Amino acid sequence: MSQKRACPRLLDYLVIIGARQPSSESIAQTPELLRRYPLEDHRDFPLPPDVVFFCQPEGCLSVRQRRTSLRDDSSFVFTLTDKDSGVIRYGVCVNFYRSFQKRSRDRPDRSLQHAKDSAAETPDTEQNNSDSGSSLATHSADSTPDISRSPRLKRHLKSGNRSRNSTLTSLCILSHYPFFSTFRECLYTLKRLVDSCSERLLIKKAGSLKGIQRDTMWRLFTGSLTVEEKSSVILHDVKEIESWIYRLLHSPVPVPGQKRVDVEILPRDLQPALTFALPDVARFSLVDFPLHLPLELLGVEPCLQVLSCILLEHKVVLQSRDYNALSMSVMAFVAMIYPLEYMFPVIPLLPTCMASAEQLLLAPTPYIIGVPASFLLYKTDFKMPDDVWLVDLDANKVIAPTNAEVLPAMPEPAATELKKHLKQALASMSLNTQPILNLEKFNEAQELPVGGRGRDDQTSTPSTEFNPLIYGNDVDSVDIATRVAMVRFFNSPNVLHGFLSHTRTLRLFPRPVVAFQVNSFLASRPKLSLFTEKLARTQAVEYAGEWSLNPTNYTFQRIHNSVFDPALIGDKPKWYAHQLQPIYYRVYDSNSQLAEALNIPIEKDDGSEPTDDSGSDSVEYNDSSSSYSSLGDFVSEMMKCDIKGDTPSEYPV
Repeated sequence: MSQKRACPRLLDYLVIIGARQPSSESIAQTPELLRRYPLEDHRDFPLPPDVVFFCQPEGCLSVRQRRTSLRDDSSFVFTLTDKDSGVIRYGVCVNFYRSFQKRSRDRPDRSLQHAKDSAAETPDTEQNNSDSGSSLATHSADSTPDISRSPRLKRHLKSGNRSRNSTLTSLCILSHYPFFSTFRECLYTLKRLVDSCSERLLIKKAGSLKGIQRDTMWRLFTGSLTVEEKSSVILHDVKEIESWIYRLLHSPVPVPGQKRVDVEILPRDLQPALTFALPDVARFSLVDFPLHLPLELLGVEPCLQVLSCILLEHKVVLQSRDYNALSMSVMAFVAMIYPLEYMFPVIPLLPTCMASAEQLLLAPTPYIIGVPASFLLYKTDFKMPDDVWLVDLDANKVIAPTNAEVLPAMPEPAATELKKHLKQALASMSLNTQPILNLEKFNEAQELPVGGRGRDDQTSTPSTEFNPLIYGNDVDSVDIATRVAMVRFFNSPNVLHGFLSHTRTLRLFPRPVVAFQVNSFLASRPKLSLFTEKLARTQAVEYAGEWSLNPTNYTFQRIHNSVFDPALIGDKPKWYAHQLQPIYYRVYDSNSQLAEALNIPIEKDDGSEPTDDSGSDSVEYNDSSSSYSSLGDFVSEMMKCDIKGDTPSEYPV
């Protein structure tokens, strides 16, 4: 919570990660940096080489073309923390599977040869074009028989000459600012632009362009095509897309509480401008993700158990197969302990395929680390330390270490009040589609309508009493209600109420030194609990005394003064953007032809084209983890792959 210099760049880097030469022989390869913008490093923040592993934590996976469910786009967030300065950079990643074709020359097919012998020897331009896996050059007109009259032969030719598969590709933005949702929108828009230009090339293919495939643009961006193989039309599209990227990288930075930035990444008739805005110090800091997510995944009681572990400085490891749920849950737990600050390492996502990553779990200090579900299975020689609390988000359970001491109960009545408020906040989301665990029924006397207090209800809770239902049941309001409930818990008499009156300032310069008088503080508690006694001796509470001399955020003080309305303390731009001075910035060039491509409907390359009589794939290798009967089977296949998890020493030019 110390004062940090604002970064002058909204975006630091935009990178493309994947396999330069995708292979159908294994399910995973070492991820590579395929393209980066800008090409030069920033002086204050060189592009970290290990970003490739954070974008693809389990390696660059390959899947069968027909597994359409595996080819859906997904997104997640990770963080990169400088070990010396403590500065946090955020990574927003969009992963998707793009098709690639690989010849299978070493697999003779007798039925294919028989079909060729019985076919007429006539040229077929379309087959030549589709077979050019890594080149735009067309094949000889005499090399392929006419298959237009024989659908069966066409299927045999495709199964014998090529195997259609998909390889994992990542688009990632690195930034000092946690604008997760807007950065994600930028990446999806970039993907749309590339896909739309590819579709437009296919339409032009009927004219002068030859050898164009649906994935031509992606093969070019990922380094599969050389400069000599690019036509002038393709080069024009690439230039326009790269100009769009560079203009995005030069977007201005918003000023907290003063200026917002409205970025027009597409014409307004296609998409409204994206708003980048930061709250001032009188509002909660920006949390651009569902902070209540761990409450839904685990339930209120287990979630509070994890919070107790974090507050009392235990080692905590979270695991899940869902990267997004994993990283956001870690960041949510850290945000929930405001106004305290977690003083130890936080790694929302630790990649499975990164070499020696497991050594971080052996650190002697407390930590909060998120790992993919495959992590502990993949690290076969690693044994989890016996003082680590394991939180399984997929199984919705908290696993205590073998030699763990019993966690002290949170002090009453603050704990009961906190549970009630959290359950009310979750129950207020009437549009919630997922079940909420451990949601107890309220007594009729306590239950309030979802919309808040009725105007004519004279027996309703007074407006000065905290109730998260008063301010709406949307996700953002629920998150504010959750954060307010936590602040009120910390300020309760048996927890940290009156904390500052037990601090003594020893000096102010060059850095404040504050002594916290623990014994007098504990003696002042109306009912002393073991939880409060342990909490009072943590580094977070010790640092809070120093931070409170010049706090970087005053929201907790407003909450102490009974200000709970999200319109007054909320972190989302919808509550305060209208009060800020707008700065308009256009990424999309009005003279660009990209909008024309966006108007072309994109046909899904779903791999529905059968490759043999049964309609099954001709490639005999396993898919990614989602198609395995067990996680162990997937990890076993991963271990057979030659994934080099060492940090790259340098990037290819």
